[in-house]
Amino acid sequence: MKYEIDTSTATYFETPTQSRTLCRVKALKDFGDVKAGDLGGYIEDYRNLSQDGNCWVYNNAKVMGSATVKGDAKIKNEAIVSQKATVYDGAIVKDHATVSGGATVRVMALISENALVDRAAICSGNAHIKGHAHITEQAHVADEARIKGKATISGHAKLEDSVRIKDKAIVTEHANLKGRATIQDKANIKGYALIGGNTTIKGNVTIDGSTMITSDAVVASDYDYMVIKNIYGETMAYTTSNKLWNVNYFNRTSQDLIAKGYEDSQAKGQIYEQCVAFVNDQLNIQAIENPKYELLSDDTVTVNNVTLRRIRALKNFGTIKKGTLGGYIESDNNLSHSGTAWVHDTAKVFGDALVTDDAQIHGDTIIKDKALVEDAAFITDNVIIQDHASVSGNAIVRDNARIYGNASIYEHALIQDKASISGNAQIYGNATITGTSQITDNALVYGKATLRGNVIVTGNAQIKDNANLYDHVRISEHALISREATLRNNIHVSGFAHVTTSLDGNETITGDAIVDSPNDVFCIKSNDANDNIHFPKDNYITYTKSNNMWYHNKFYGNSREFLRSAKTSDQRHFYKQLLKLVGKHPLFL
Repeated sequence: MKYEIDTSTATYFETPTQSRTLCRVKALKDFGDVKAGDLGGYIEDYRNLSQDGNCWVYNNAKVMGSATVKGDAKIKNEAIVSQKATVYDGAIVKDHATVSGGATVRVMALISENALVDRAAICSGNAHIKGHAHITEQAHVADEARIKGKATISGHAKLEDSVRIKDKAIVTEHANLKGRATIQDKANIKGYALIGGNTTIKGNVTIDGSTMITSDAVVASDYDYMVIKNIYGETMAYTTSNKLWNVNYFNRTSQDLIAKGYEDSQAKGQIYEQCVAFVNDQLNIQAIENPKYELLSDDTVTVNNVTLRRIRALKNFGTIKKGTLGGYIESDNNLSHSGTAWVHDTAKVFGDALVTDDAQIHGDTIIKDKALVEDAAFITDNVIIQDHASVSGNAIVRDNARIYGNASIYEHALIQDKASISGNAQIYGNATITGTSQITDNALVYGKATLRGNVIVTGNAQIKDNANLYDHVRISEHALISREATLRNNIHVSGFAHVTTSLDGNETITGDAIVDSPNDVFCIKSNDANDNIHFPKDNYITYTKSNNMWYHNKFYGNSREFLRSAKTSDQRHFYKQLLKLVGKHPLFL
């Protein structure tokens, strides 16, 4: 047995008149990050927590009823797992989250904050559910999906890949979301709708039936798309933001659609022509009826062989007065005619890039390719945003910052100086990225985290809470930096290491190390002259207490292996002294 039930108990009230008595668990041996003698959370009986694997119930968390926690799953803080719910593999349920009913949470799924997963819902892969999000009925959230705010996923809905659902959005019935689709505000996706690609659905829009939108469309109102079911039984969806038709999983321009129809048959070509004509006649496009700006033909610039025209306001909106000259765009597909969005100064927007809602673009900013700037985002100075990158919420990007790839900047994030955000990185909350810092791959920076100087964050690393990183700090792989951590000067954290404290420089922390105090790590400069010559940036020796591991010049091993790695008698003598300093006497290794 790895644990026993302690004499400590807690009473959990399911209703004002119905309660359960739970018992605290106590570890009988070391496993995972649990040490023999550690007291954990509460369970109702032994069937709630497996004796196998590294699974554990921590803090004041509770598991009851017929619920099961097994594998390497972790239930933390005030989280509750009840009824017939199952949490296993490396899944984590923490904070005040609840998993109940017959729900399943598995693989590396994370349920946090006040999220609720119940009924027969499944959360798997690396899905993250937080805020007050509710996953219920037979919904399945998988892969890298992120659900937050007060979003609700229900019915037989399936979310996969890297979809983002937030605010009060609803996804229900048999809806299927894929790719990097984003559903926000009070948008409602239902029926057999399929939303994919880099599509963004927001506002109070409802998309149902068999509607398929899998491009990079932005749908903010019922005027932004139209759905037709033709005599062949095909559901044809047209989106105005990118002027594309989605038919049978393919995205085509009107011209390409008609040409494809005629390839199949004369009759089908004619039907497609009629559908295109109908949409052109019926779709109420605000840009035609009530434009807020015009493009000037006598004031142009050429960028990348593309001619851009200066814009001039045709009416008052926001802080813009009628007649105000703005920056340069390629066409009115680049700047929405709704909201107060505006391109100022000599800023340039072209390609399939879109500035919409109340976003403001200033200075010599360049926004191109399929980049999206929306909500109340503020971009200024010499910023470049390109590829499929997006900036939204109240985010600010300024100076010489670069946002590219599939990077997302949102909420109240601030990116400035020469910082670059790329890959699938996400910066949100009140995070601040400055200096020449680089965030890439699948890295996340959020909360009130601040990165200054030349910080590099890669892999699946996360920086959150009030963490502060300065100078030449490197965070990679699955490392987590949280709470009040402050790292500066040539620190490298990798593997599955977790740091929550202040470190002043030169440490290399990796593996599954946990550093909650400066006393949890020991770092000293090597006495080997060859190290200083051949490895000037790697001539420090680091010991992490939590896992009894040493790192030096790409060597990584326990105390016994560290001592055996010495190449000379002098080095061996030095290593023995280090072992004594950390309380590891060489005679007992």
